Amino acid sequence: MKIENSQSQVMLPFLKKEKYSIASSSILDLLISGRTFEEVKKLRDKAVEIFFEELIDKETLDKVLSEIGWKKLKGKWTTLSHHLA
Repeated sequence: MKIENSQSQVMLPFLKKEKYSIASSSILDLLISGRTFEEVKKLRDKAVEIFFEELIDKETLDKVLSEIGWKKLKGKWTTLSHHLA
């Protein structure tokens, strides 16, 4: 199963709140915080990597991605936002 550019498809808007930066993604039901933008980016990349590794290891990739709104086009998974663009 191939997932094209999974990290680049997972757009997380960033917000600076007092001492922390926050990023969220409804596409993966994910909320990340860190002290800097760079830390949040690094944590985002690791979280996305772990998310997909776990789905593949548990053989639930198709089920979970379908449930959270991803679409399979020509054998590749894509997010709804990427699909509409």
